[in-house]
Amino acid sequence: MSRVLIVGLVSSLFTLSPNALVLSEPPITYTSRTWQMQDGLPEQTVQAFAQTKDRYLWIGTTGGLLRFDGARLLLFDRDNTPALKENNIFALTVTRDDALWIATEGGGLIRYKSGVFRAFSGKDGLLNDFVRAADMDRNR
Repeated sequence: MSRVLIVGLVSSLFTLSPNALVLSEPPITYTSRTWQMQDGLPEQTVQAFAQTKDRYLWIGTTGGLLRFDGARLLLFDRDNTPALKENNIFALTVTRDDALWIATEGGGLIRYKSGVFRAFSGKDGLLNDFVRAADMDRNR
């Protein structure tokens, strides 16, 4: 009985009209683009990503912090942002109040909120200025 069922299914597949296989929706197509140093990436090593509510994608690299709007990269580093004492960004996290927290190697912890960078260091209670992770307590 199972042989008859299988043969029946196989033979019905071959008798379908060509119009039965036409897709009603066009297939989804994707494009890709690789962003490199010539596009504004300061270094090839990317270590962290985060997205804020204003839909910017933030990228932490060994050469600084980037803000990406979908078309352009804007670099924040120790040369143009006084709060950033070091360019090596290890981690990024966004808190519920939409603050971006930036963990750096040797530059402490930086908060970016409402367009303002503020640095936190040993003077503010950090054990040292090498911050490898940033995360938000789920209770806050």
